[in-house]
Amino acid sequence: MPNGYEVVPPPIGIAVSSLPNGATQETVGGISYFTYGGAWYQPSYTNGGVSYMVVAKPG
Repeated sequence: MPNGYEVVPPPIGIAVSSLPNGATQETVGGISYFTYGGAWYQPSYTNGGVSYMVVAKPG
């Protein structure tokens, strides 16, 4: 884009500490995910906290 920027989904395989505002929960094959802007996030619970792994669209 000549005079602007383009927002793209985060790369698959990274972990983020929080979800973007507006993320919605979806259940696919009995597994809970969150999705926003074309990205899919799978929660990971460790050491009493939660992080979210960016994953490929389930299906």
